[in-house]
Amino acid sequence: MSAFATDIAAITARIRAATGPDRVIAALIQMRFRPHASDPKPEEIERIEDTGEELRFIYRDRRRDGSAVTGCWGYHVSRPVTSNLAAVEAFVEQLLPGAYWHVAKGRQTPKEPLYGAAVWLDGKPGSGERDPDVIDEHASSAALAFLLAALEAWDLAQSRPAKVPL
Repeated sequence: MSAFATDIAAITARIRAATGPDRVIAALIQMRFRPHASDPKPEEIERIEDTGEELRFIYRDRRRDGSAVTGCWGYHVSRPVTSNLAAVEAFVEQLLPGAYWHVAKGRQTPKEPLYGAAVWLDGKPGSGERDPDVIDEHASSAALAFLLAALEAWDLAQSRPAKVPL
């Protein structure tokens, strides 16, 4: 598995480790949920270089004859999805239409991160944080906590059987 995998577990692990806005996380989310045809495959990426203006994905491109060449793919990405609550909200509304959520500042224990977010998949807020349809996460910023809870909720929703209208 590439260190730059775009599966939800890899992205959420990076969010949990983040201490603030992160352009690599934003790029991985872009590649996972809104890929461009020209994006390199995540498993081909060897490393990412951040020049300040763009992210450069250094990857090995396999040719038909089995040989590999090193390529560089520049990626202009801003950080709103990891730093701006409005950008996260817009992303969540597309990712989980109809879900309810809240974002909060505060902690219950001194070692807990300062920000938290909860997402209700069933659209019934107030059912309690221990409800299996509630994803409750904490992170170093409000945007990261909201993003983390939303991605975990999306992952949970994908594992459920589709609801069939009667």
